[in-house]
Amino acid sequence: MKQPVTFQQLVPRIIFGVGFGIVIVALFLFFSDLQQIEESIRHLPLASVLAAVCFTFMSYGLRFLKWQYFFHVTDLKVTIRKNMTVFLIGLFLSITPGKIGELVKSYVLERDENIPYARSIPIIFYDRLTDLLAMLGLIGVGFLFYPLGLLPFGILVGLLVLAMFFLPNTRIATGMIDWFTRPGFMRRFRGPLLEIYDQTLHMFRFRVLGLSFGISVLAWLMECISLYMIFKGFDLNFSFAASIFIFSVGTLAGALSMLPGGLGAFEGSTTGLLIYFGLPHYLAVTISLVIRLVTLWLGVLIGLAVFLKNRRLFL
Repeated sequence: MKQPVTFQQLVPRIIFGVGFGIVIVALFLFFSDLQQIEESIRHLPLASVLAAVCFTFMSYGLRFLKWQYFFHVTDLKVTIRKNMTVFLIGLFLSITPGKIGELVKSYVLERDENIPYARSIPIIFYDRLTDLLAMLGLIGVGFLFYPLGLLPFGILVGLLVLAMFFLPNTRIATGMIDWFTRPGFMRRFRGPLLEIYDQTLHMFRFRVLGLSFGISVLAWLMECISLYMIFKGFDLNFSFAASIFIFSVGTLAGALSMLPGGLGAFEGSTTGLLIYFGLPHYLAVTISLVIRLVTLWLGVLIGLAVFLKNRRLFL
């Protein structure tokens, strides 16, 4: 199977992702009161930021635990150290458009561990799927307290249920692959796609789905707590349920946007919700940017450091 992507091919996309992030932050600051934002950040207790960082680290730890679990259930032998390296660099590559940079994980695993792409790509797909399901679950908890937009949420859940019904149906899935690869120029993809599907189906078992979904919920709940810590730092009377709802909606909006790291979509939806709940514009922007620094950009910086230390894996 042809390699999906290499790091050299991703360099322009990484530069685009970082540049796009800078532009987003600049735009949010440009349309806000910089003096009030600076004043708000200056009065934000360092202890609250450190607490948020600690919960973010817990989230990273749980997400790595899930990543390692997938290798266990698929009988892929990779050392914990190598898998940790690949996972952390994936945090850095999350700022590529559509998170396509995460396919570099497959490139490293194939080159250094002799693991075929058809066996590692389903893990990346399944990892994202369980994250999406966890986000929907957390949003559902939020809807119990803040019944907003139930129709689009119901439609999205319905589509996911349909996907989860059709995916284990071998006859339907293989038929769709055959139809998709019927044109002459697509026929060479039929074998690899069938192999990827078989590997994905191996993980689509209730025990694996249930445990990985539970880990995903706990992991993202930690980042919701990070937002709650920021709320407490600003002495805001926001409930924990509000923190779950706001962060989950922002994260889901970012994921569905396919923008680099969800930049712009997360900040815009989070800022809008905070304003809806009564915060002034400058404070809503401040909180959105701070929580992104603690959850997204912290991971990007850690992943970048790990990449620089292990760059030989990608060159």
